[in-house]
Amino acid sequence: NIAVIGNDRENTIIDAQGDGIVVQLFEGQFKNFTVTGGDGIRGGGINIMYGSTSITNVRVFNNYGHRGGGIFIDWSDPVLTNVIVEDNSRRGIYVNWSNPVLYDCVVTNNVSQGAGIGANGGGILALYSDLTMISGEISYNTTGNKGAGMEFRDSDGFLSDLMIHNNSGG
Repeated sequence: NIAVIGNDRENTIIDAQGDGIVVQLFEGQFKNFTVTGGDGIRGGGINIMYGSTSITNVRVFNNYGHRGGGIFIDWSDPVLTNVIVEDNSRRGIYVNWSNPVLYDCVVTNNVSQGAGIGANGGGILALYSDLTMISGEISYNTTGNKGAGMEFRDSDGFLSDLMIHNNSGG
């Protein structure tokens, strides 16, 4: 396991400038960064596959990904703490066959436009997963279909102490 630790998320910025996924994680710790400018198929900002990484005090904004503009989680069990996921295109967080735990996270102002099932889950889309989210906020996300704030499809979830408001679906 490795630890990648920035000074703070306000001043330690990783910007892909539209040239691929910003960060790919499997194991270890990722702390105190801003992740922006990503453009990928499976996650624009952060791609987590086949691992159980820890992400703390990170801001993920202004990324694009066909699946999960902000964060794409696949076959993984990450723990996200104090993570802000905002202003991403094609969902804030896409969770597939995974068991993530989110503490004190904010998922806001993310967009998943289009029509039909492909546009569901503007803030968070969970497929075949077991998502836990304790304390935080899901707000101002939009989608061209349903589940603007979040959608669980063939998934389970445990949600506690959340503010869920002002999400808008087509």
